[in-house]
Amino acid sequence: MAEEDDYELVKVRVPYRQVYRLPLPKRKLWREWFSGPVEVRIDKVDPDDAPVAYEVWFLSGKGRRESSYQIRSHDGGLWWPLDGERGLDLVDFANILAEGHPESLALLDPSFEDPIQEQPWPWRPLPEEYRPADHDLNNLVDATVRAQRGASTTMICGDRVFVRAGEPIFYAVPYDPYDGKKLSFMLGVADPMRTCSGNDHFDPGPTRSDREECARRGFAFGIEEIDEAKRALEARGYATVRYEEIDTSLELHRAETAPLLCARQLARHLLAESRKPGPDGARLREQIPILGRAKTEHAGDVCLEALLELCTTRDPVVAFNFLEEVRAAKAILHRVVGLRTSLAPEDDEALARFASDAFS
Repeated sequence: MAEEDDYELVKVRVPYRQVYRLPLPKRKLWREWFSGPVEVRIDKVDPDDAPVAYEVWFLSGKGRRESSYQIRSHDGGLWWPLDGERGLDLVDFANILAEGHPESLALLDPSFEDPIQEQPWPWRPLPEEYRPADHDLNNLVDATVRAQRGASTTMICGDRVFVRAGEPIFYAVPYDPYDGKKLSFMLGVADPMRTCSGNDHFDPGPTRSDREECARRGFAFGIEEIDEAKRALEARGYATVRYEEIDTSLELHRAETAPLLCARQLARHLLAESRKPGPDGARLREQIPILGRAKTEHAGDVCLEALLELCTTRDPVVAFNFLEEVRAAKAILHRVVGLRTSLAPEDDEALARFASDAFS
């Protein structure tokens, strides 16, 4: 780890796939996962240049504030401290990256957590006697780019490591595995890619899978929505608890972030369901034609239109088989209709139809 005035050079041990030949006279090609060091640059930012935008407080069972962590604003983004209120300093962070475990590397860039089936961790360095061969399967360059990309969304502020992870969102997460009607409001990141894996070191908040599930159900809420969301969920028979509060110093959150996050995640879910073989998938494609024209990675581009088509279908089979999704879609669209913000023209058109006569 080399120190400079405004950045740190940190060595990361990254996994990569390499095609190689064994020592002569062997000529057969082999492939294997290895690990190797890559040096990345992580910017150091003065706290005065990254003011506190939000402070998240943890509450005791009696509602007293006990501990907190701060979300900072810098370079047009919001930055969250790794390990929350405990914090993670640069030395420990550098040691984690040097270890090279995929879950740990996900703190730098979430894509490193993608499972590697060919060979489990730990990976050894490429032996000197192996002869690397040029091949399309080699991906050291890709691993290097991912590490550098992760470093560009990481900063050192004060003596702690922060990652750029989007606005704070309240997620209504089930807290009783035996009772789906009990929900806990947990603050988490808006960035859909952050894993928040909950291992020894983590981003604050629910895991990515929990955030996706909450958003799909319409259970992700902005700071200004939380009180109304609590009342609405309790009116539907849910019991809710809340162990976190948030103080706002800089209003950098947007009213549309949480509702559109929910709309995109529900649209992706519907798209995945429509691609399944069998009568349900075919029926869904028939009743929501826009899903047939959307690519998986672009489901968010047509999310409001897809939700509107689901809500207005007169098909009893779709209405029955996707009852939960219909309820979520209606609730999400009502939230979006109430926004005073500029949406894409096609979204405005869809919402105009929803607000005027979709349920008349």
